[in-house]
Amino acid sequence: MIVWDDSYSVSVGVIDYQHQRLLEIINLFYEGIKVNEPKEKLLNLILKLREYSLYHFATEEIYMFKFAYEG
Repeated sequence: MIVWDDSYSVSVGVIDYQHQRLLEIINLFYEGIKVNEPKEKLLNLILKLREYSLYHFATEEIYMFKFAYEG
């Protein structure tokens, strides 16, 4: 299990929130494996993680462009 810690913060509220949501989905998947959830449920979590990751990275790209991030 990955527990959010403020040291992970990038000091951008929406990005931090999305990072926390990603960890939540990852933790649900981890817990599902531990308790031997049906493959269909695990697959749904993987698909949810993929979908949310695409959304998240699109958001990050917008912020990087908006603030001319060079890193």
